[in-house]
Amino acid sequence: MKKTFSFDAGHSICTAIYKNKVFTGEAHCHPEDADFESERVGLYIAEVRADINILTYIRDCELKPAYNALNHIQHSFKRSSHYNPNSYEAKHIRKQLRVIENQLTVVSNELATLKSTLIAYIKDKDAFYQKIRKGRNKQ
Repeated sequence: MKKTFSFDAGHSICTAIYKNKVFTGEAHCHPEDADFESERVGLYIAEVRADINILTYIRDCELKPAYNALNHIQHSFKRSSHYNPNSYEAKHIRKQLRVIENQLTVVSNELATLKSTLIAYIKDKDAFYQKIRKGRNKQ
């Protein structure tokens, strides 16, 4: 996966290419935080947002459709009078369903982790900036 970054006047953009599809993440510096405007912070937030977009795409456009297709095939086979649950095909479909279920779980957990990490990061930065401002005002 290739990522490119750009920063201009408090506006950060991360562009990531995954399987010839372009995903972007953006971050804008809040006007109240203009005194602490940081390219590094903005690009980090933009990159995390691009990663969230990629994982959402993987979950919704790759894993869920594959799971639904295999699940449909399995149910169709089970309705047949010739269905043998011990056949190679039936075992293989069950195994692939478990693999995709595990991948869905991993991607969903990673998405939740990224989102909560980003929220915590932004809150921590805000708290840090407030402390610095209080220190400046005391002097």
